[in-house]
Amino acid sequence: MGGLASNSTRSPELEGVHGNNVTQVLKIEELVPFPVRDVVCLDRGLIRFRLAGYREAGIPPGNEPAGKSLRHDRALMRMLGQPYGSDGAIRSTADTRSLHVDHFCKPECLYTNGVKIVSLVRREAGRIEIAWHEAANFVNFNWADPDCLLGPDCIGDAPDWADAEAEVFRQFGLSRTVLRMRRDTEIDVASLGVVAERRGDHGYTVEVFEGEFLGSTLHLEIGGPCCTLTEAYQVLNTLTPQEFHVEACATCSNFHFSGMIRDMSAGARGYCFHPEAAQKPGTPRPVVSVFGYCREHNYLPIRRYPLSS
Repeated sequence: MGGLASNSTRSPELEGVHGNNVTQVLKIEELVPFPVRDVVCLDRGLIRFRLAGYREAGIPPGNEPAGKSLRHDRALMRMLGQPYGSDGAIRSTADTRSLHVDHFCKPECLYTNGVKIVSLVRREAGRIEIAWHEAANFVNFNWADPDCLLGPDCIGDAPDWADAEAEVFRQFGLSRTVLRMRRDTEIDVASLGVVAERRGDHGYTVEVFEGEFLGSTLHLEIGGPCCTLTEAYQVLNTLTPQEFHVEACATCSNFHFSGMIRDMSAGARGYCFHPEAAQKPGTPRPVVSVFGYCREHNYLPIRRYPLSS
């Protein structure tokens, strides 16, 4: 592959850049040949770009002469039967073409450290499709170059945006906490990393988290005995940036504490009382983390358990 493309679209004056390494953004933004809506500097050189438009790439319109079909066959053979589209799997050259157009030309979000690029595409029912690329192959995409074609080892998916971002962080070797956030029907994610630890006067370790959410910096301190301002349950129930609330077990009507488990876990674990949570009648209710989430989440705006003030 040749050098990186030099005709990338730059976000004007880097509006919306969050984080403290603007020089790094200026360098890496050359890898993102899209109009950019929002830029966030994450841990260890990872940058997230939320995109505001599409790009043209080297994918022909589908009416090539028969003699040029080998490259299509190659792409199809690599991906045949992989999950994709409304009928559940890749079955044709049209499917592989559409898959590549979506990830190389129309992703919703990109993550990159300058070497690897991850593209995210939203599918039906809120599912998020994830694709991993070499940066140079992504920027200089050529449909005729087999090194640029996606294979089954390059594709994954997640049930929602929070799980997708958590998987991206895992693949890049980052340890971050991803919170699903909701305001009415609007859903987004807040990603947090531990930047420091301290020993509180109570003898417990308090972790200091920092991250961003819709352009705002989040600073949270979590740890310590139950029923205190830094208890995990309390922090998640009082975190309401821009009128969003956290969707997690801590804010769910199915979540219950006992006095013992709240005390022993320092407010970080409890029981799930959803009717389908127990494995079979008579078995104990499962223990869940206050940071957990499932699709049966039912937001409880009035707290069942007292919060410190």
